[in-house]
Amino acid sequence: MTMTPPIEPGTADQRIPSLTVPEPLGATPGRLTTAAILSMTLRASAADHSTWRLPVVAFAVIATIILDVTGGAVMMWHLPGDNSGFYKLTSTIAVILLVLPLMTLAASAARLSARRRDDRLSSLRLVGASSHLLRVVALTEAGLQALVGSILGITGYVLCLPLLGQLSFNGGKVGADSILLRPIPVAGVILTLVLLALVSSAIGLRKVDVSPLGVRMRSQPRSVSWVRLAIGGAIVLLIVFSKAVLGFLGHQTGMVGVYVFIAVILAAVVELANIIGPKLLAMYFQHRLQRAKDATDLVAARQVLENPRAAWTQVASLGAVCVVGMLGGTGAAMMQTINNDPPATKSARIVGGDLQTGVILLIIFAFATVACSVGVNQASAILDRRSVEVGLDVVGMDLQTQDKVRRITVISPMRFAMVTGIIATGLLLVPATGIALITRPATVLVTVATIVAGAGMVRLGLWATRPTLRRVIDDGLARTE
Repeated sequence: MTMTPPIEPGTADQRIPSLTVPEPLGATPGRLTTAAILSMTLRASAADHSTWRLPVVAFAVIATIILDVTGGAVMMWHLPGDNSGFYKLTSTIAVILLVLPLMTLAASAARLSARRRDDRLSSLRLVGASSHLLRVVALTEAGLQALVGSILGITGYVLCLPLLGQLSFNGGKVGADSILLRPIPVAGVILTLVLLALVSSAIGLRKVDVSPLGVRMRSQPRSVSWVRLAIGGAIVLLIVFSKAVLGFLGHQTGMVGVYVFIAVILAAVVELANIIGPKLLAMYFQHRLQRAKDATDLVAARQVLENPRAAWTQVASLGAVCVVGMLGGTGAAMMQTINNDPPATKSARIVGGDLQTGVILLIIFAFATVACSVGVNQASAILDRRSVEVGLDVVGMDLQTQDKVRRITVISPMRFAMVTGIIATGLLLVPATGIALITRPATVLVTVATIVAGAGMVRLGLWATRPTLRRVIDDGLARTE
């Protein structure tokens, strides 16, 4: 029997090999540099169409609509004649209603592009990538996607110019030249979108914990409190006293002050909807949860109640758009009714037709924005809840049923926002709406048909994310097997 000699004091450290901690990836001389790693990552991202297709398309749509709306607003602010104030006011309202949802959509697109890089970020962390390298990779990809999408948006803007130039405003065709922006504003739009993508991506990185085993969200959705209703009541009081303030400003500052105050009131109305909307939506789905008859209604209600603010945000602008659409459609119909009288002026006929054209354009642009926002947010939600979706499939909720759940979580809030806006407008304008429907039904029906077609665009945006859900379920099942 062989005896192991005892270890003499002071010699143990000579028999234990020393351990060295490897340097972070890209930090050791002789290894791949950050630029080389970034180049390889970008090539892999370009080869995987699923990681950049939807964010790039979203930024392209955003850039196209922003440039179209900005060009139209600049054109209207330079229209001559006695009705120039009307065109300035309506163009300002259109910009307020569209630019804020577009900026929200841009931030959502940037967050989606960050979520779609989870696997690569985890792989880089597994091989020793530093936090700095992960930030560089994420921000670079987000900026490039926003840049490419914005350039494609410029192409879409140029293609839209001949079509928009055929529109008639102020008694004549607009012309493509009057909507064409100079290079400096176009460059400013691109720079703004790229910076917004970088900021959103940086904020998104602060909310996740990247580890070699995956990416874990750090934040949890906050509940909706009754404080929102109190703030909403304060805004209602501001709106109630707006008439007196409007008259005072008209005497003190002229029409410019009136335009600014009307824009502020409109922004307050939109903010009021954003404040009380999530609470009302949560109450509505809480009622649906208590009366759920099957698993589809139960899961859909739970998903909305998980974050009612997010469910409301992606469709919140539709309520304001429906209000403006019904106001504009009714106003255009009333003007056209007045135009049947012999004393009616040519200016009144022109304003009535221009109002209807502007309302239709506003509805189309707004619903296109919301449809794109729904697609982006749904794709991001699918990636965030991939484990839940795979688990639901395992327990028997197939792709068709989960897709029905997603339709409920999107279409129900959309209908809630639209119906609320339309009913509120109808109650305020019951006599005018009734007269318009009797005398000029075609004008009002065209506006309603445009709203219905816009709702179909939202369904199309939801349908576009179905392949993402199918791929997530298939990949999850493949891992479990």
